[in-house]
Amino acid sequence: MSHPQDHLDLGALAMSSGEGRALDAPVRLDPLAFGGQTYSARGGDVQARIDLSRTSSGYSGRLRFQVALSGPCMRCLEEADRTVAVDAREIDQPGGDEETTSPYFEGTALDLRGWARDALALALPLQIICRDDCLGLCPVCGQNLNHAEPGHAHARAPGAGVVEDLPQEDARARGSLLVEGHQEAARALDPSARHGRQHGERHHGE
Repeated sequence: MSHPQDHLDLGALAMSSGEGRALDAPVRLDPLAFGGQTYSARGGDVQARIDLSRTSSGYSGRLRFQVALSGPCMRCLEEADRTVAVDAREIDQPGGDEETTSPYFEGTALDLRGWARDALALALPLQIICRDDCLGLCPVCGQNLNHAEPGHAHARAPGAGVVEDLPQEDARARGSLLVEGHQEAARALDPSARHGRQHGERHHGE
């Protein structure tokens, strides 16, 4: 593979209106930050296919490549190698609106590095994982569940997690009952509170 290109000189192609070209070129890919992790293209660059067409006043282009990304699995943090296919299109008509103006066409130069970086970011899956059935890490001890014994679990202290194990609505109701119970117990132990309550009841009866 030849030296990767960051920019393509469109002027050197000397394309006339209506003419098209298909080019294969190595393109540098910068490390990509995604989901709090960093992923890199294996080898640092990719072989890309660039299809260009000259319009009456600008260019239209298509960029295609496949890249093997290397970095941590988002579930278990072990090495994850995923291949991502990129297929992006751009059109640039000077004086046009946002949909017909591309930030990658700069006069007679095409920013291949920037285009490839942004196209890859848009083509990424929701998660980069080591395998589709990755079990991730144990939320208690952090062990990789892919290598743990079947039925991996942790014993709980007596009474721990009672409220948390309930459905959300039941947990809120149980929490309210616990608070009310604590308040009632506190009133029973506080003579001033008990006296005030009795006084209030006598006053109400009078």
